[in-house]
Parts: sequence; C-alpha cells; structure tokens
Amino acid sequence: GWICVRPPYAKQLLTQTGLSTTCGGEFDFDFASYIDSGVDPQLVPGEIVYAQAWVSDPSGVGHGTLTDAIAFRVTE
Repeated sequence: GWICVRPPYAKQLLTQTGLSTTCGGEFDFDFASYIDSGVDPQLVPGEIVYAQAWVSDPSGVGHGTLTDAIAFRVTE
C-alpha cells in the first residue's frame, strides 16, 4: 500500500483484532475519548483528520500492509 497521509503522524499503540485466523477481526478506536483526553490540542471542532492504519499479519506475505486512508471532520 501507499502512505496517503503526510507528517506529522500521531501513532497509537498496537491493537490486536483478537482473532488468530486469517480474514477476520476488526479494529475500533474511541476517537471521542482521545479528543476529550486533551492529548492532541489541535483536535478541535472543525479540524480535518486524515487517518490510515498499518496492518501486520505475521502469517501473510510481506507481513504488513497499509489500509485505505480516511478523512473526517471533528465535530462537537
């Protein structure tokens, strides 16, 4: 995959899908709680966030790939 977002990057901790089989599992991230924590003071209403995930599968070819990128606007 291609990196579709530009620096600066805000990296999160590693997350597991909870499944050990291929083609399964999902990720979720409570972005509202992250904003409320005040860790990133730039995340204010009206700000556009660009996000993309790097996914690692030790059993897969190449052991990792990038997801499609998304963009969303922070609201209240």
